Amino acid sequence: MAIVRWYPGLKLADLEKQVIEAALDFYATQTLAAEALGVDPSTIIRIKNKIRKEKLDEERSMQQLVASQNEAIRRIKVMSAAATINQERAAYQKTISEDRKFENALQRHRK
Repeated sequence: MAIVRWYPGLKLADLEKQVIEAALDFYATQTLAAEALGVDPSTIIRIKNKIRKEKLDEERSMQQLVASQNEAIRRIKVMSAAATINQERAAYQKTISEDRKFENALQRHRK
């Protein structure tokens, strides 16, 4: 048996959803749930569809959030790799510069 919880700040529409979900869990059919709550079966269907749509919207939002987080992680990795490449390039250029200085010094010494 489902428990419906009310707390200060809970909107009536949210409480209504809880009650309908609990009734749908308890009763075998939507018609029986509607009769037990004293509402028209179309009300149950309307609210059930609204709940389903909200859950789908929430899922889509979560998927978009995960996708944007994954994109941010990918960008960070790319920037990190670029920074590493730049560091390696700078070290390589420094080595080449030092090698040229050494070769120039050898050539001057041989003359």
